[in-house]
Amino acid sequence: MRTARAGLVVACAALVLAGPAAAQTVKLATLIPEGSFWDRALRDMGAGWERLTGGGVELRIYPGGVAGDDPDMIRKLRIGQLQAATVTVTGLTEIDPAFALFEIPGFFDSYEELFHVLDALEPELERRLLERGFRLLHWGHGGWIYFFSTRRAATLAELQDLRVFAWAGNDRMTTLWREQGFRPVALAATDILPGLETGLFETLPTTPIAALSLQWFRSAPYMTDLPLAPLLGATIIDERAWQRLPADHHPALLAAAADTGTLFAREIPDEERKALTEMQRRGLEVVPLIGTPQEPRWREAMESFAAAMRDTFVPEEIYAAALAARTAFRDNRSIRSVDFANLSFPLWKCEPGESCAMVELVDGEGSFDELDGEVSYDVYLGFVRYGDVTGDGREEALVRLGSSAGGTGQFSELLVYAGSASEVSLVHRFPTGDRAHGSYLDACVLDRRLAVVREYSESCMACIEAIETTEYSWKEHSPKLESRSLEPHPDPDQGQCGLFDFVTVCGNRPFDFLHCENRGAARGD
Repeated sequence: MRTARAGLVVACAALVLAGPAAAQTVKLATLIPEGSFWDRALRDMGAGWERLTGGGVELRIYPGGVAGDDPDMIRKLRIGQLQAATVTVTGLTEIDPAFALFEIPGFFDSYEELFHVLDALEPELERRLLERGFRLLHWGHGGWIYFFSTRRAATLAELQDLRVFAWAGNDRMTTLWREQGFRPVALAATDILPGLETGLFETLPTTPIAALSLQWFRSAPYMTDLPLAPLLGATIIDERAWQRLPADHHPALLAAAADTGTLFAREIPDEERKALTEMQRRGLEVVPLIGTPQEPRWREAMESFAAAMRDTFVPEEIYAAALAARTAFRDNRSIRSVDFANLSFPLWKCEPGESCAMVELVDGEGSFDELDGEVSYDVYLGFVRYGDVTGDGREEALVRLGSSAGGTGQFSELLVYAGSASEVSLVHRFPTGDRAHGSYLDACVLDRRLAVVREYSESCMACIEAIETTEYSWKEHSPKLESRSLEPHPDPDQGQCGLFDFVTVCGNRPFDFLHCENRGAARGD
């Protein structure tokens, strides 16, 4: 009995001396620079994990590439030297080629589009990661990628003359750069700063936040303003390490990680703007490409690069799913989703931004009264054309409205609309025309300019003497007249009631409202 009691005392003493169970340490490595926005967010996540588990889980972060670049980190995860990592899409493609989708230049137009496609693909991407032994904790976002260069490169030829950084270890990507006319230099990401300083390479695709945080912009003080792709990343954990963490804490740990991903998505656009402003204050020059004669050639090169990447790197089923999700998003958010035949329009005396009386069209027709009902106007939809009128990379709608009070007057307007079915806005209203005095026949975007085709006469309203074509550029939220030409009417003997049997500069037969009779027969294109 005495021996048993002694054994019990020893066991209790051992428990007291041992204290609480030792914390499980999760070693997380990343290229993220210490002290950056991303680094602070990850440390906050780690503090949350420790708090949620009562000190049972410690997240130990190794920032700034001390554990190597992305491919090195993936290798160390696989052999157990690390348990987690925050990597860019370059690291993720070391796990599965599906992530190469997010490197395709020009595939995404906006953060909203990226988030929509990512949400649609997330279950499949998570499945692919888990199949290969990794669990997704959250997505990471680094802003939009641009070219930063040691020398000013305003033309594609000037950029291709520079040696460009390429990730070491991805020989196929290095070959692709070379096949697309560039001069790649393959290096580890940790060698970027010394490579710039010593002239090993002269340009690199990166984000403003990274260029500022890592001080790359000091050696590469020129940035082209054409975005290439959003920088996607993720924080992942080795599934073996995850299963060693207390199972009852898994939901709370994942929720804390998801909050960090939400923070990245919400704050990165503002962080990007602040980084760009700060670098410009310190001497960064933003080289304009958008809206210049050079832009089409750059976009052609991006499309060629994108096609080669798609064919070489991205699994066919992933690209098809991403394309379907992107198409659905654009269809819903595009100006083409607006049903202009069943829309309320501001009356012709109302300018954009004003509070206006509205006329509602139903199946392309409507009416409104003036002078306390003494005059009633019929309103009808003429044509709707689409094109990037403002040069912002998105389509706008050119909408022709016609109206008549039953007399000889046949009024027409050309309205420019932007937005989508969920929110459409009037951008510009062109002056009202009346028959030969400026009635709108056609409109389109040609070679980055808005072309407007009207009837013209210096004499009577019913005497069409010429066809007027004006071209506009878009400056400071409004059209600026660039050129004007008059062509004789192709067949003036047809009169006002005849069909205009010619093709405009836009490639269309002119809209003919047949204002003598039977107007509705030619209401379409």
